Amino acid sequence: MRKTLLVLALCLGRALTLAALDAPTAFDRLRGLEGSWVGETEEGLTAHKDYRLVANGTALLEEYDVEGRDDRHMLTVYHLDGDRLLLTHYCVAGNQPRMEADLSGSASDRLDFELVDATGLEHAGEGHMHSAHFRFLPDGSMEQEWVFLEEGRDAYHARARFRRDD
Repeated sequence: MRKTLLVLALCLGRALTLAALDAPTAFDRLRGLEGSWVGETEEGLTAHKDYRLVANGTALLEEYDVEGRDDRHMLTVYHLDGDRLLLTHYCVAGNQPRMEADLSGSASDRLDFELVDATGLEHAGEGHMHSAHFRFLPDGSMEQEWVFLEEGRDAYHARARFRRDD
């Protein structure tokens, strides 16, 4: 009986930890990123992200740069659309993928976005960012992974870990 209660308590605690976020709560989590961040890419390059609230706090603007790479300046805008959390990524590939947060599987320490549609694509197989994954770490840093698809296959994963720089 004691083992059963222990297993039940552990399962219940895990279920509460993994409870899905709602869109406003997830957006509030992103709003907390406001400020400057610095990180290192898997290639060992220094990357910078600057987050600022715009449009009277209804959108979060992310600017991304990699030191020494003028071709890596990109923008991403996060915002709510009813009960959905969306992002539009203005990519160096010349297209603009729009992604929706998958809140059913997200927890307070993780946020995953999947492609909804995109503008600027000449054909369906053209390379584009297809998903984005955020992990918020206990020390206040965060890890991000952006997945680029081309011809329906993973072409590469852009991974970096960021810490506050302000």
